[in-house]
Amino acid sequence: MTELQGRYVRSVRGADELPVELVGGKVRGVARLMRLGVNVPPGFCVTTDAIRDTVFAQSSGGCGRATGGGPSGAEAQAACASAPLPPGLEAEIGAGLDDLGLRSGRRVMVRSSAVLEDRTFARAPGVFVSLSCEPQVAAVVDAVRRVWASAFSADAERYVRRSGEEPGQLGLLIQVEVESMLAGAVYTLEPRSSDPSTIVVSWVPHNAARLMAGGEVGAAASFLKVPGGVAIDDTASEVQARPPHVAEVAKTAGRIERQLDEPLDLEFVIDDVGELHFVQCRPLPYSPRWKDSSLMTSRAHEETTLNSPKVAGVALNAIHGGDLIDQVVIRPPAFVEFRNAGALPGHVHRELSSVLRPLLERGDVSLRPAYWSALSSGDNLPQSGHLRSLDECFDALRALWQYVIQHNLDDYTAEVAVLAGNWLDTAASALVATQPGTHTIRIDSVPGFPEGLEDQPYQSAIVDLRSGLVIARERPRGNMVALSPHGGSLRVRQVSGDVATLTDDEYVRAAVLTSDIAHRFAGPVRVEFMVVISQDRRLLVVWQVERLANPATVAVYRISTTGSDQRIAAGTVVRVNSLRELSDRADRRVDDDSLLVLDLGGLRPRDREQQAAIAEESARLGCPVVVRTSPLSHVASILRDYGLAVYPVRELPPDLVSGVHAGVTLDVP
Repeated sequence: MTELQGRYVRSVRGADELPVELVGGKVRGVARLMRLGVNVPPGFCVTTDAIRDTVFAQSSGGCGRATGGGPSGAEAQAACASAPLPPGLEAEIGAGLDDLGLRSGRRVMVRSSAVLEDRTFARAPGVFVSLSCEPQVAAVVDAVRRVWASAFSADAERYVRRSGEEPGQLGLLIQVEVESMLAGAVYTLEPRSSDPSTIVVSWVPHNAARLMAGGEVGAAASFLKVPGGVAIDDTASEVQARPPHVAEVAKTAGRIERQLDEPLDLEFVIDDVGELHFVQCRPLPYSPRWKDSSLMTSRAHEETTLNSPKVAGVALNAIHGGDLIDQVVIRPPAFVEFRNAGALPGHVHRELSSVLRPLLERGDVSLRPAYWSALSSGDNLPQSGHLRSLDECFDALRALWQYVIQHNLDDYTAEVAVLAGNWLDTAASALVATQPGTHTIRIDSVPGFPEGLEDQPYQSAIVDLRSGLVIARERPRGNMVALSPHGGSLRVRQVSGDVATLTDDEYVRAAVLTSDIAHRFAGPVRVEFMVVISQDRRLLVVWQVERLANPATVAVYRISTTGSDQRIAAGTVVRVNSLRELSDRADRRVDDDSLLVLDLGGLRPRDREQQAAIAEESARLGCPVVVRTSPLSHVASILRDYGLAVYPVRELPPDLVSGVHAGVTLDVP
């Protein structure tokens, strides 16, 4: 399209760099989408100068500028209908229509773009009129006058003045009307609760004109955001409940939100050949709960404003009678002050020193990230070693915060908090999850730190909540690996698979605590426990808690090269042992009936970047993934986040090599 640079008509592309007072909020929002390469119906804008030079020139001595004493109400509406248009306006509109090159039968929408419209403080949905018309100068001019007049209705004037503006500051967006089979709106946070972890898509069949004119939309579907994008429930019932393309709308809206780094109200149209167009982009207001307090620190078991699963674990541990260890939360305002100043301000340093010094007097200090974001994963952020002085604590804190900034993890939803406490010896770790409709709970455990559950053999137990007994156990055939921190890495120690990682009493307590927490969350949860040694006592501590989007993820599977009638998945094995081999396989593609088998021994799955790379390359292959890991591990979770069918197994048979045919069945301990 030709770049339009007239006094009254401008191109939409690039209009996000023009003053909002000239083009209005709607044009600026659509121009932002175009800059990202989002598909937007072609069009052009009529600047606010046009209405000023038409309406306000009548009462301003010809200066054509709105003032508080300009016409309003019926007087202004009469001027919109009959006042002479400024010289050149009709010709510029004609040039804009010619540039659209519309074929016979197509129409255009003349849409309001008020200066205050589609902005966070005043989105103005439905306040102004938008009209459909033939793409002829006379018809468009008539529609322009009628849309202008809507700016002076009693409701519009009241709304505008309440927002601190004067009526009549209205630009226009003239766009090709899309012949639609579906139209709707997307909220990239839940509109009632302002929950930023949810995307809501609502729609009406056909009738894009009604949507673009500010009409209501009907049916809706919700989607959960995950670090890889948007989780799509492809179960038959969910797919049948929503029209085609709605999942694509949610995914695209999630990408736009990440690129613009703010919550959005987007309007979309699916045309008659299934192509997705976005026609509007409004920012939404969002204020996290932690901003209600400017405190830099809090006691971990009293902190209730953060979404971090680690902080939630501490608070729920206290509520439900778990063993407590003393921890302090360094809250997000401390990070925000550091980021804004580019250094640690003196008053922040003093407040943090006042809580870190007592911990140091008791022993070595640990700083671990308590990060949460609806858009990014905080798994495997840098954790400190043993810190023995204030200087070491602040160096570790700065390093963590710089990492968050450098890796663009400080998005608009991010809560960058840190848990500070004393180091305690870790005897064992366990992952527990609940499933609705059952009285049993599965617990996977390893000696030492929980990173061992990513890629090492582990023990399992099944607890019956009705009897309060362990009713099944499974232990690995060989040794387990106990991981413990040593300097900046993990020390590895071999432990016999016959040595119980948790006692029966600890298994039962973990199951009961998890059940109580799930009841509080009113849904399935994943709980991470650690057994720490304090004054020669074993303490069972809730380490972190998170909701489970899909409770079926707690299942464990078995893979075999022998046949079975109970197979859930089957195919030709593609076994990989390194990230390079995985990338090579993804470049070459595989057959549709393949099973990707990940041998994590050579893939370093505890590394955050490695986890993301494994998930991205596996997603490029697109086939089901078999991996030796706990079903509750981070690596299994991130693979699911990328939309893959994941089958965690306890063992990979020695005859499981690339090229053989294998099947996956459910494994019940």
